[in-house]
Amino acid sequence: MPSRFATICLLMILVVVGGATRSVSANSKATAPRDNCTGFPDPTVPILTTEPFVFHSIPSSVYFMPGVIADWDGDGDLDLQYAENLGRFDFRYVSAIDDLVTGTYGSLLARNARRRLEVYKTIQQRILSGTYYNFHGVATFNFTGDILPGLILAPYYDQGIPIMMFHNLGNWHFQSVFGDYLRTLLGWTPESTWYSETISLGDLTGDGRNDIYIPLGHAAEPHQAAFLRNTGNGFVEEAIARGIGIPNLPISERPEGTQIVDIDDDGDLDLYVSHFLFINDGNGNFTDAREAYGLPYLTADEGVAFIDYDNDGLLDLYLRSGYADQQLFRNTGPSFVNATVTSGLACLTQNLGYFWGDSWADFNNDGYLDLLYISDYPTDPQYHVFLNQGDGTFKLGYTGHRFMHLSATADFNRDGAMDVFAQSEIYGLDMVGENKVPLLDGATALAVVPVDDQGRQSEYGATIRLSNNCNNQIQTRVAGANHVYLSQGEYAAHFAVASGCTCEISVAFVKKAGEERQIVTVPYDPASEKALRILVSRNSYAKQPYSGYQYALPYIGKGN
Repeated sequence: MPSRFATICLLMILVVVGGATRSVSANSKATAPRDNCTGFPDPTVPILTTEPFVFHSIPSSVYFMPGVIADWDGDGDLDLQYAENLGRFDFRYVSAIDDLVTGTYGSLLARNARRRLEVYKTIQQRILSGTYYNFHGVATFNFTGDILPGLILAPYYDQGIPIMMFHNLGNWHFQSVFGDYLRTLLGWTPESTWYSETISLGDLTGDGRNDIYIPLGHAAEPHQAAFLRNTGNGFVEEAIARGIGIPNLPISERPEGTQIVDIDDDGDLDLYVSHFLFINDGNGNFTDAREAYGLPYLTADEGVAFIDYDNDGLLDLYLRSGYADQQLFRNTGPSFVNATVTSGLACLTQNLGYFWGDSWADFNNDGYLDLLYISDYPTDPQYHVFLNQGDGTFKLGYTGHRFMHLSATADFNRDGAMDVFAQSEIYGLDMVGENKVPLLDGATALAVVPVDDQGRQSEYGATIRLSNNCNNQIQTRVAGANHVYLSQGEYAAHFAVASGCTCEISVAFVKKAGEERQIVTVPYDPASEKALRILVSRNSYAKQPYSGYQYALPYIGKGN
């Protein structure tokens, strides 16, 4: 399946010669009447009077490579896999991954770049250089025994480039691993084109090891996704055998967004991908339960996020397609109901074109998740902050005019406010938006980090809930699932609570086969304990001051 940028570029060419395109559909949507705004205030009037972010430039990879936010060098702050955080929003470019890829596949990459240049050179909006290469699938991965995160890198339309994995040796040195094994496992040839998309991680089989799920669009049929079951020494591809291979989908339905969470709260991990809601039977075998959960058949799911926007302790579902069509489904317990109109998002987005890069975070620390929405490429690039009102609805917080996409969120400067990483397809224009949204008075920041017994951030899919004893609301997050499309945000779960309310934190870990589900509870009093970072393993927890914490720890202590 062509990338969104490739599709846009080719469709722009078709527009010039008079063809009907997806871009035309998006633009026609932008002029549609506001028929979803009855009962809502004018969505063009923002709440904020000043721009909510101060943007700092960040050096980019020479590739189109989505950003993955993690502590790549183990020094306690958050980096990108190609940009080291030097502090105070100062980053330096690190070429380690780029050098490894170029050194191994330079001739193939150069061939592909030249081919694309011939296609795109007539487009005035963008002239690609000969060093522009395209990778969509990217994620951290904790290899056995590692404290520092490793990297998975999966190509998009670069012919002959395989899926790669890199072991993190420390000090910004990486080593390619499982190369020949993966190529053989996935049937790679010098002519293969993977069309990889959003990578999700989690222990789907209950054996205590994290597996890898990658939606793929092979050039050769049958199209299917890849599920790499982690054996501890390598991987076994079992997507079809496990029921999540989704082969032979029409091009318009091939997946781009995916997320792994425990949607039925039974201790094992489930999977949403391309209008399939796959429920785990507890043994790592899956059945589509979309209809049973009341979800419609939606095509072209480009972005997926399970988020608790109404603080009822249940994970709701946000979907975004490439057709200027956003959908929000509220989880009622037994099923989902469409809340796109009643929440106000239909009103807020219906006059906007589409582009990539939505992110969910509590930008104003009021305890409710807000939405950063990116739109209107290429004529009027914009980002929009839709602020959650706490009553199930959203209002426009601010609209800024910047070229940005593939966003992800993290607290880069550890001030308790969620910042935004935003990537641009124009080399050198990646940026970090320092959060300057006015924060709720009296709010206290809290970060909860599920870790294994060695202190590694590898408990993907763990469900974290913060129960507020003042109003009985329950904020819910999922470890390692802070993404909507491609770029991946900070692993830690961030919360904001009022200083006068005691709370209880619960971390429900993914159940291992043959064992009882482990749920660890942690008491928290923001008035006396102030801002904290809490590391929680299956058997213990450790509380640290929020400022100056370390991400990678060799162990965690018991109790306070």
